Amino acid sequence: AIINGTVVFGIDSLDSGEVESFSYKARVENPLAQIPQHIINTAIVESDAPDIDTTNNQTTYEIIATTDPVLDIVKISDKTTYELTDQIEYTIRITNNSSSNAYKLILEDALSKEFDYIPGSTTLNGESYNDPTGTYTLLWEFTELEVGSTLELKYKVRTNDTCVADNYSSIAQITWIDEEGAVFGPASDDCTIAVTDIKPIVTVPDIEEEDPIEEFVNNIKVLGASLINTGEGLIYIKAFVGLLLAMPLPLILIFGKHKTKKVKSSLIKYGTKDRGTKKKNLRARKQARGNSKKYKK
Repeated sequence: AIINGTVVFGIDSLDSGEVESFSYKARVENPLAQIPQHIINTAIVESDAPDIDTTNNQTTYEIIATTDPVLDIVKISDKTTYELTDQIEYTIRITNNSSSNAYKLILEDALSKEFDYIPGSTTLNGESYNDPTGTYTLLWEFTELEVGSTLELKYKVRTNDTCVADNYSSIAQITWIDEEGAVFGPASDDCTIAVTDIKPIVTVPDIEEEDPIEEFVNNIKVLGASLINTGEGLIYIKAFVGLLLAMPLPLILIFGKHKTKKVKSSLIKYGTKDRGTKKKNLRARKQARGNSKKYKK
């Protein structure tokens, strides 16, 4: 509803965390002066319930009412700090916030002499666009910018041999004409970046030196073993030990070492079932030796 020239929206209730949005259109009455008129719109929210904080219950928005085309320009970079070898990408946005179309727009971007434009790097609204004219003052031209439309131009530069670590500013400005040929502008914006020659420091962790003997022992591995019966109640366990080298297994066996270990084992020689036979044989041998001594006497 409109009450005494004020647009009023009613809300029954608004729960905690809930958001309500409203939009409407208004028309500026004619005639307008050639000098732009600044119109401030104020929005206020009120409630029957007590509000402990009323500082955030009001906001304002300013619009420009004019018959002349009015353009806004913003220039930014993709980063704020660069190294000497980095490429720098700039973005320039031009918006027509007025009620009239703008024609024959001329964009000028003044670079420092420490930077060189990279040919073929310009895009306009995401599509490839013509390279600018000029070396350090780059120039682009656009035919028309309709009401409420935006041009987004991107391009890249690189540092040259004269660039040193420092802060550098560049200024972009736009001029245009209206339908009758009247010239407007310039509207301008600047962008500052920092160039540094500091390279990242790469640190190498300290490596502890290993004892060569301990390292050798840690790098050996038992690859196989075999049992050898000597016939004397002893068995030699021969273990083949090879180094963990990056070579096929047969080569490891050829160049391996071996060591022996003696193990007493009557069970392996005679077996568990022949234990009684062993004892009888031993007694028989003793008797035979005793009888031979008697016959000798």
